Amino acid sequence: AAFVLRGVKVGENYLAELVAWKATNALRVDLVRHCLALDLSFHLQHTPGELIERIDGDVGILNNFFSRFVLILITNALIAFGVIGILATIDWRMGLLYAIFAGLYIVAIFWLNTATVANFVSAREAEAALFGFLEERLSGTEDIRTSGATGYVLRQLTILMRQRLFKRQHAEVVQGLISIVRMILYVVGLLMGLGFAAILYLQGQITIGTAYVIFSYVYLIWGPLTDLVYQFSDFQQALASLRRVADLFAAKSMVVDGPRVTLPPGPLDVRFARVSFSYDAPKDEIAEKAPALRDISFHLAPGHTLGVLGQTGSGKSTLTRLLFRFYDPQQGQILLNGVDSREVTVDALCSRIGLVTQDVQLFHASLRDNITFLDHTISDATVLEAIQELGLGEWFARLPHGLQTQLQADSLSAGEAQLIALTRAFLQKPDLLILDEASSRLDPRTEMFVQRALTRLLQGRTAIIIAHRLQTVSLVDDILILVNGEISEYGTRAELAGSTSHYARLLETDSLARSS
Repeated sequence: AAFVLRGVKVGENYLAELVAWKATNALRVDLVRHCLALDLSFHLQHTPGELIERIDGDVGILNNFFSRFVLILITNALIAFGVIGILATIDWRMGLLYAIFAGLYIVAIFWLNTATVANFVSAREAEAALFGFLEERLSGTEDIRTSGATGYVLRQLTILMRQRLFKRQHAEVVQGLISIVRMILYVVGLLMGLGFAAILYLQGQITIGTAYVIFSYVYLIWGPLTDLVYQFSDFQQALASLRRVADLFAAKSMVVDGPRVTLPPGPLDVRFARVSFSYDAPKDEIAEKAPALRDISFHLAPGHTLGVLGQTGSGKSTLTRLLFRFYDPQQGQILLNGVDSREVTVDALCSRIGLVTQDVQLFHASLRDNITFLDHTISDATVLEAIQELGLGEWFARLPHGLQTQLQADSLSAGEAQLIALTRAFLQKPDLLILDEASSRLDPRTEMFVQRALTRLLQGRTAIIIAHRLQTVSLVDDILILVNGEISEYGTRAELAGSTSHYARLLETDSLARSS
């Protein structure tokens, strides 16, 4: 019998944990999917560390709720009702008294526990702020150490840890006071049972054995009630986590998917029609103070290449963010093949537009997984064919283990990371390719590989090349120069180079610098 009971217990634990992990993992997946669908303004307001704590930490607290709450609630409720029923068979007044007392006990403790929800929410928020701070500072270790800011970081860490400690202490103190109240009620309940049994015994209505049985059953009822209270306590913490999870689900993207209009195949026709955009302005409004883009209009024909020049902060990268619908412009239209980009879904746009930036995200994975973004439906032969077609065979031959070479965030140079980004874009086969400062940090040898790959990659595609260096835009069809979010010059490269334009002066300055 002991082995059977132990086996049942093990099976019950296994099933409970299995249900809990499946439920919480499914919730994590839904949260991650939801966060990835939100626009960039949301991610600028919430650090990755904070989101990790909310997606994993808050959901982890729900584990016991999913695995144990219902089972323990039903089991202990049945035991409590059974004990009260037995007491009622001995004396109906006793059964009624303990039914009322047990109900008041649960209601009172539940009401007191409700007061702790806000405290635990505050504690969880402090933990999220701490983890967000750690994630940001650890990722910036090089800058912190070289700037001598270690002491400042440690002071800020101490402040956040102290805030977390105080808020957690406050929540636990309130929980402890509730435990004291619970203990007092427990003693009162035992004294009631003892007093009731003594009265019945002195009146000669029961024997000393029955009195002992009454006291034993009164003592027995507190086990299930205590378990129920503990479950309600866990439920309160789970409720705090559920509230934070619900708040995360309630976050809405400012970018709303369109009615799934399908863009025609082939290189995209891009037209900006009086587009104005500000990061700080509400939807359909333009902030009066320094918008990122103001009244931008230009046309890029299918298969043509546009070079975008301008100083840092002039709005060059903002153009790309609007094309991907990371944001929507407050005024004007962005037309792709004559279709307003707001009428196309974000996923559809991302499948047609490729982006290569100067900061390439590498993962702790193999070269193959870094190129394919862990998409195992893409064969090794396809990846190798792309590498060879881009003219990167010589670079690839130098890798120690080919496609299985394990990469880390700092295991490759900036130029080699660019080559991986170009291969990613080639496999995507975009109809509009955007290069955002893609060759700004390359040595001459690597730049040779990149230029060769770009020549192949740009064939048959519409492209926008954002650059500081004039050599990068030497092969583009049109030139657009931005100054403080406005178009300063726009025209074909040949026209601007042969005139008295700012672009012509830049070419002259660059030529003098090279000759010297």
